Amino acid sequence: MPASVLNAPGFVDVVRKLLPASPGFPGLIVEVTEDEIIRNPDWIHEVAMQLRLCNVALSIDDFGSAYASLSRLKDIPFREIKLDRSFVSNCGADRLKRALCQTVVDLAHRFGATACGEGVETAEELHCLTELGFDTVQGYYFAKPMPLQPFLKFLANRKHELAGDIAAMERMPQSAAS
Repeated sequence: MPASVLNAPGFVDVVRKLLPASPGFPGLIVEVTEDEIIRNPDWIHEVAMQLRLCNVALSIDDFGSAYASLSRLKDIPFREIKLDRSFVSNCGADRLKRALCQTVVDLAHRFGATACGEGVETAEELHCLTELGFDTVQGYYFAKPMPLQPFLKFLANRKHELAGDIAAMERMPQSAAS
């Protein structure tokens, strides 16, 4: 099991030194897996509180995959929940997965956080998550992970297509829960 960067000696100090001092800096989000929270909740809480003072927030990655209890979740100051792909896959056709997705959106929003659906691979999954009120989504439906230069070229090539996708999503009706 790899060690978390959050456990590295002086991690918070390094982050403090490297962050821009500009008041316009929007902040930074560090992902921590649900498994890391389970293994060392007190330490994660302490680091999260220190990072929060630097305008750095936590995102709980792979949410739902490690079975963290809600009591631990309430003790970790987080800004985002990233729902694990295992729940997103086929959520448009599977009513139980759809219900779980809705529950996670509601939970995140009640905690004052955002909800991200991971592993979107189909238009149906994208539509379902958008309809349920997810704030963001990610996955191979859009693109596979890539280095910076190919990413910039990818964006330039898809500029007009992406604008059309965004316009279409803005026209989608939102569910009553949003």
